[in-house]
Amino acid sequence: MVLAAGQVGWTRDGQPVFPPFPIPLLSEHTVLVLRLLRLMFPYLILVCLAALCMGILNARGHFFIPAMGATLLNVVMIASVLLLAPRFGETLETQVFALGVGVLVAGFAQFAFQVPTLLRQGFRYRWVAPWGNPTLRELVRKMIPATIGVAAFQVNVLLIMVVSYWVDKHVVASFDYAVRLMEFPQGIVGISLATYLLPTLSGLAAEKNYGEFRATLRQGLGYMLYLNLLASVLLMILAEPMVRLLFERGAFSMASTQRTSSALLCLAPGLVAFSGVNLLARAFYALGDTKTPMRVSVFCLAANLFLSLWLVGPLRQAGLGAANSLTAALNCWLLGRALRRKLKTLELGELRAKLVSLLGATVVAGGVAWGCCGSGKRGWVMARCCSNSARCLSRRWRRR
Repeated sequence: MVLAAGQVGWTRDGQPVFPPFPIPLLSEHTVLVLRLLRLMFPYLILVCLAALCMGILNARGHFFIPAMGATLLNVVMIASVLLLAPRFGETLETQVFALGVGVLVAGFAQFAFQVPTLLRQGFRYRWVAPWGNPTLRELVRKMIPATIGVAAFQVNVLLIMVVSYWVDKHVVASFDYAVRLMEFPQGIVGISLATYLLPTLSGLAAEKNYGEFRATLRQGLGYMLYLNLLASVLLMILAEPMVRLLFERGAFSMASTQRTSSALLCLAPGLVAFSGVNLLARAFYALGDTKTPMRVSVFCLAANLFLSLWLVGPLRQAGLGAANSLTAALNCWLLGRALRRKLKTLELGELRAKLVSLLGATVVAGGVAWGCCGSGKRGWVMARCCSNSARCLSRRWRRR
């Protein structure tokens, strides 16, 4: 795609072609995508540098500055839309290039924001010859399986998006909006916990303190379940009101709201599994095992591709959401089984004992949300039922 973007040319009458043969492009949207791709390609280098700095700082016990760097990324991109877009023309097709410029500036800002902290930690750049360096050889050896897994994921996403666009051009956009809403609680809970757990678990694994390793992982899974079970049911119950509040304006119509909320309704049940995969994969990385998550990931991505192609026709964007939720649950289950074999036991009995109460609290939260979204009478009845359920759960918890 990058090579294609660099080779886009135009004939005398202004028609885009691929040299050296005058092959017209399929549509104006394709031309726009390729031009934006050519503009934003340097972001790939910037985001890799930012991720490298983030990994170094996390390993040194710094989490706030890398997280604020990601926040700065979003602030700069939003500012580019508000401040730069009006200066790039009157049409959306020209104003979107302001966001492309904003992506580049945001990528540099995210990287540069972390550099002062790195320097205070004693980091100084110097060239290290990669040939014969044992540390780099070990890094490459462990990086290759993860790279294969990421490459498989990107190919999977590309194929699904191409087929989805062919089935219905609205599917890709609707599914993308739903993913953004689902990623909000996943980022706050799942990614944050995984970021903290990796260096912590790595230190415990290096000390061979596997009892504390299991306890720390169990605690992280408990926090994730408590928060993401609630978020999952609220996303399901409040899918349509949330989408309408956040997006329904301008070209985003009521039909767009219904399409996006149907995708979110099918994605939300997989929220716990998505976050669980992040935490369990970090446990494997901390143990120095990058091959097992790669194998599981490739298998589940193949299953996701099959289910997505099967369900996108009859269910459209809801089919993509269901396929992703099902394969995330499969991924989480397989990683859990593999980790149990590796550590002999995970000691999750305490977590299973609390799961009943967590599910009860989730039902109460879902009932309150459903009642508040309905009529006054239904809301009053649901509030009374949920209040009684909450009291029962509270008494049961105290007896424990």
